[in-house]
Amino acid sequence: MSESFTILIIEDNENIQAIYKEGLCSEKRTIKQVFSAEEALAAIKNECRPDLIILDIELPKMNGIEFLNLLFKEEHISDVPVFVISGHNELSVLIRSYVAGATRYFKKPIDMKELMMWVEIMERKWIHLVK
Repeated sequence: MSESFTILIIEDNENIQAIYKEGLCSEKRTIKQVFSAEEALAAIKNECRPDLIILDIELPKMNGIEFLNLLFKEEHISDVPVFVISGHNELSVLIRSYVAGATRYFKKPIDMKELMMWVEIMERKWIHLVK
């Protein structure tokens, strides 16, 4: 198994992508960035089996909930934790995210320290499983 913890960030805003990457970069992490759910599905199918997915709910064409529903139909990826990030304040969006398979739900604007803490928790669990 690889020593690198791979994070797939699915976010259509370049500025937000840059903030996530800057905050989450480390020597032991590989950050893969895509701008749509379709790109993410293609990357997962062809090249990237991430250890964690960070997913924006509001994406062009296919939204985050639709992505989750497709993602978790794939057995080889169904165990990957997914952090959903949303600007929605409606309880229904939070519930739909968890029902679709989200591991954690964050509201925008996101507290990067909290996100970093949760990523580190997932990374520690991953390191424990790898060893």
